[in-house]
Amino acid sequence: MRSEIAKANGFEPYKRYNETEAAALIGIHPKTLKQHRLAGKIVHLRLGPRSLAYFGFHIADFLIGSIAWPKDRKSYT
Repeated sequence: MRSEIAKANGFEPYKRYNETEAAALIGIHPKTLKQHRLAGKIVHLRLGPRSLAYFGFHIADFLIGSIAWPKDRKSYT
């Protein structure tokens, strides 16, 4: 599923993206992505004291986790 999401959204699963690039791929503002990161909602790599990155599969996992399923899931079966 990760690979399909990456392909559909134009990013590589094993490429590293900075915060600005990752936010653009998700379709949110970089400050919003930072809030999600600080809240522990998206995995990231700490590359140094002031540097971080996201792998494409981190972005795909975030997108998968952002799916809002209806309470009555029977409508999907």
